[in-house]
Amino acid sequence: MKQKTNKQKLRLGLFIIGGTILFIIAIYAIGQKQNLFSNSFIIKTEFNNINGLQKGSNVRFSGIDIGTVSTIQMLNDSIITVEMNIEENI
Repeated sequence: MKQKTNKQKLRLGLFIIGGTILFIIAIYAIGQKQNLFSNSFIIKTEFNNINGLQKGSNVRFSGIDIGTVSTIQMLNDSIITVEMNIEENI
């Protein structure tokens, strides 16, 4: 069996460190989109029509993204409850 050279060990170590850094960046980016790392509060409201709205959609106020939709529930045939995570600093 061949012994691994120092060059191969270095390349493996750099690959593992690079992969770990990319994983951390990806988790942070996903967390920022879902407001996991910022102070936020939850607003529940009822609508009659939510055409095209989905869980994870951006919530906008005057054209500025201020949060995301966290849950959508149908109460009955005509009323839908939407729960939104809104950034506290907004």
